[in-house]
Amino acid sequence: MNTVTLLRLYVFFVVEIGRRFVHVLGVTARPDGAWVAQQSRNLLADLKGRAGMFRATTFRY
Repeated sequence: MNTVTLLRLYVFFVVEIGRRFVHVLGVTARPDGAWVAQQSRNLLADLKGRAGMFRATTFRY
């Protein structure tokens, strides 16, 4: 008999509204402050000076 287990995963993404582009920064089962901070630093490094103002919001389903 097969066993099905459900695992909650958290996806950290940023949407650039003007460009209509989604940056998927990471997926994890256990996010913490250090992980979020590192993903944010990685995004800012990838943007290379295009980083303007961002509005922070959360969504929980």
